[in-house]
Amino acid sequence: MQPVAFRALPTVFPELVAQLYEATKTGKYGEAFELQEKVNYLREVQHMAQSIPVVHTSLEFRGVDAGYPRHPYSKVPVQIREKMKEEINKLGLLP
Repeated sequence: MQPVAFRALPTVFPELVAQLYEATKTGKYGEAFELQEKVNYLREVQHMAQSIPVVHTSLEFRGVDAGYPRHPYSKVPVQIREKMKEEINKLGLLP
């Protein structure tokens, strides 16, 4: 059996990661570079709090009810949530 890894960014923004893959696969490297810059920016946003609560919060921003992070994790504090949403909105990725 192959090892399986949970990746936060494709879970929350699968279309962005798929676009990056397709752009790279088809040789559209300029487009791929721009998409990679967005991915890099989102990775920085993900590091604003613990990874699992950040995934829950990001999914919530996208209208997905992911429930609550299980113990020992807790929800992302309100101030950080607001900053995360502001940063993700800069990329136009939220409804």
